[in-house]
Amino acid sequence: MGKIRELISHMARHNRLDELLQHLKTERPKISWPDIPATPSQEKKEHPIRVAVWNALYRTLWRKKTFLHSHKGRPPLIERFSVDLWADFINKPIDSRPEEPMQILKEIKIYFFSYNDVRWRNYLEYILNYWNALNHYKPEPINQAVNLALDREKAGLKYVPQYEFNRFVSGAIVEAGHSQTSVSSLPPSNRQAHVTTSADIPDNILRVINERAEKRHPDDFSTRKYVMDKEIQAWHELQNYQAHDVPNEILDSIFRRAEQRHPDDFSTRKYVVENEVKAWRDLNKE
Repeated sequence: MGKIRELISHMARHNRLDELLQHLKTERPKISWPDIPATPSQEKKEHPIRVAVWNALYRTLWRKKTFLHSHKGRPPLIERFSVDLWADFINKPIDSRPEEPMQILKEIKIYFFSYNDVRWRNYLEYILNYWNALNHYKPEPINQAVNLALDREKAGLKYVPQYEFNRFVSGAIVEAGHSQTSVSSLPPSNRQAHVTTSADIPDNILRVINERAEKRHPDDFSTRKYVMDKEIQAWHELQNYQAHDVPNEILDSIFRRAEQRHPDDFSTRKYVVENEVKAWRDLNKE
């Protein structure tokens, strides 16, 4: 298998896969041979959007030190990533992957440029969701680079991550200008809070929410709006929070500590309050 991979890699480097395939078809005509994916020269001509996005991923992800190389005794991150990719998306035997990290990346690239548009969109979404959830590298520069490439090539698409209590939940490739935060997409219990306006929020609180969202997402307006909506929702829920079975002094202490630790992050503050109240109840069960 090693020599076969070396031959295929050699032919691919010299743009001679078509020639190799024709020879194989002649030698073994009864076998149903697959079509050859786009060659690098075709990529640039036929898929300018994909070339731009691939380059964005290369600059922010593929060339990271620990992605292709082992670090402090740990295997390259592409090892674990490719295991999940082959099993969950490509749907091929995990042990069919190449052995060398650079060869794995080349295989990932072949799929990147050979999928049809719908499959490619899902492929890109899977890649971005994987690294946003893993959060090994800061995902914001990756997201921004990809969205910049999509915008520059006028793809009409953008990647929008979603967060719950300041933690990544999911993300999707959506039409540019489309927001994923429509009320119908939220659980019923959250819809009323989501449509609450910001008119009754003190100006200083609204300013804190806006400044924090703008700092984290300076050029991603749909994500900034989503974050602001969630923070406004969390602020309202904190104002109306009730726990009648918890003594007032305990509840006040929980709120005070959460506010001190998270002065400008209301989603996380709410998450901490709820967890602390739950822990108090668990400790005081009869």
